[in-house]
Amino acid sequence: MIKTSNEQDTDDENIRLNYIKNLDNFLFKFIIINIINNLILYYASNEFLAAITYTLTLFYFFLNFIKYYKSYFIALFAQCYVIFLINLTYLTFIATLIINNFVFSTSLEQAMLIYFYCDLNTYFLANIYLLFFSLSVLFFNKLIFKSLKILVI
Repeated sequence: MIKTSNEQDTDDENIRLNYIKNLDNFLFKFIIINIINNLILYYASNEFLAAITYTLTLFYFFLNFIKYYKSYFIALFAQCYVIFLINLTYLTFIATLIINNFVFSTSLEQAMLIYFYCDLNTYFLANIYLLFFSLSVLFFNKLIFKSLKILVI
């Protein structure tokens, strides 16, 4: 049976809507996991534990994100924004920790105290704030009409 143009368009729209729904669900779970992760790191403040945890979190994200990536993913601005915001924060922490320990022979916590006037606890609280902000971006993105999202894609 040959599908008409309208049926084909409807099927494509349903596929794209399901993609957006699945991607959002994955990102909501990822953010909740990271909030719990940063709460634990806040109470067990250790830069090497944070580096290990952030590295494992990034591996978890990239291994799972492979199945959610589509060519039109870049058109979903809110999802891209959330992903880059969280992952770049973690990658920056890991790179800074490595540079401070191996190049400058100082701990990251000392560098944060000297240059940023904060400690690791404050950093983890700032990450929790960032994660709640990302959660709100995804939540308010759900208020945008689905037809506009399909039109963008």
